[in-house]
Amino acid sequence: MMLWALLEIASFGTFLSFLKLGYFAFLRPGTIEAHDPPLMVKVAMLGTATLCVAIGVYPPLLYAILPFGGSGYQAYTVSRVLQTCLVLGAAALTFLTIGRKYLSPHEKGLKDFDVGYVAVGHGLMIFAEKLQHSFAFVYRGVTDQMVPKASRLAAKMQTGVLGINGLFMLATLGILLLLIAIWRF
Repeated sequence: MMLWALLEIASFGTFLSFLKLGYFAFLRPGTIEAHDPPLMVKVAMLGTATLCVAIGVYPPLLYAILPFGGSGYQAYTVSRVLQTCLVLGAAALTFLTIGRKYLSPHEKGLKDFDVGYVAVGHGLMIFAEKLQHSFAFVYRGVTDQMVPKASRLAAKMQTGVLGINGLFMLATLGILLLLIAIWRF
């Protein structure tokens, strides 16, 4: 029952959107200069319209390609036709009474979920830019200041005597192992 109600609501909204498009694109007062579409667009539209009419007139064309073959579904029973007319009539009545006023195209952007979405996106972009600048600042500091100092210090430590270099290496290794042991426990 819930699925049926949701599909009826979807049918109502879909037909309402088609009425809106048709009215505001073709019947609205005013003059807008338009040109015919290219030949290939006309061919595609004609092919789609032909398929829609063919399936509407003879639904077994569609049922033949469905996974379960339509399972004996009858599209044009009296109750289904009346039910469809009721939903489409309610959508048309809604559009003709209040829809033209409330569904008319707006010149300004709508204030809906997109406003928050765009604000969060801009905030993330600003945060990412600041983070990138801070990383660049740290990187420049390391490469411009610390690396040259460390290389000069390493050059001074090079005495040519293997014992002193080995002692520094063992001391550094011992400190690193001590830090790792403290960190693990």
